[in-house]
Amino acid sequence: MTPDIGVSVHYNEHNHYTSRLLPEVRMVIERYTPQLAHAEWLPVAELVREIVAQYAPGSVGVTKHTLGLLARLCVWGDRRSIPMGAETILDPDVVERFLHDERMSKTPAVASRDTSRLLKVMVASTSAQSTFSSIPRVGTFPLPYTLGDEPELLSWAAQQKTPERRQAAHAMLGLCRGAGLRKDELLEVVAGDVTRDSGGIVIAVRGKFPRVVPVDAIWADEVERGIVDVPRERILVFPNRYKSRPEAIHGLSGRRGRLQVVCTRLRSAWICDRLHLPLATLVQGAGFSSPKALDPYFYAMKTLDESQLVEALRADQ
Repeated sequence: MTPDIGVSVHYNEHNHYTSRLLPEVRMVIERYTPQLAHAEWLPVAELVREIVAQYAPGSVGVTKHTLGLLARLCVWGDRRSIPMGAETILDPDVVERFLHDERMSKTPAVASRDTSRLLKVMVASTSAQSTFSSIPRVGTFPLPYTLGDEPELLSWAAQQKTPERRQAAHAMLGLCRGAGLRKDELLEVVAGDVTRDSGGIVIAVRGKFPRVVPVDAIWADEVERGIVDVPRERILVFPNRYKSRPEAIHGLSGRRGRLQVVCTRLRSAWICDRLHLPLATLVQGAGFSSPKALDPYFYAMKTLDESQLVEALRADQ
């Protein structure tokens, strides 16, 4: 039977959990103080230490990571008036909301590690083990670029060293960020696939999921720069390197300041911008065969407050 984790715990040799900890791990738990305001840390400190002690990490490194993760989770929960106890703060729905809120500031690797760690802590500290499968793994989710990243993305394309590379970079931004194309779809585009209608630029996507997608007006100039002086029947990206174009795109994907520019993250940003669309529209527009493929991206959705939710639901009636 899992004890009530919400009660105060004293760390001594008689404690069931601390008695099985490595001495160095026990010391880290007892002395841990996060980089949080004291007024926020104090109300949750005992709970965090108790949960981590019950989890019984096997090394100092894992202990520090778990303490930091649980400290953030508990402070996050306390701010939302979630009752402080292991069963409540480690409830799958609570953990899922916490991971959702943290996700946009984390890389996929860090998000995956945090999810995995919390699942293990939940197993050790709660009785809700039958519901653990409801917490999705998030490592395959390509972290989308944000609005603040856009100046660096534009600068990255403009400062490529050769005209061929600049043209490819502009096309990559315009078609992956502006229309949600995958890398393999980008490589199949010929200049004639880019047309205009009364609403702006439209791209006819080739490949496994053929479709027609309008280019976001914000990124239309990048498409224009990518097709300038290219004959209609000619491949748009690295046409002179047909057999090595995937490698050329990989070589093009480099850092600009703090950013690593890659097609998957550009496409991810396009998808996340459109999570408000009807499900069937987004599935078809993104070139998916099933709504299941969108599951990871819904972690980027902004949670509406009650008034926003009511207004949105009424608007759709």
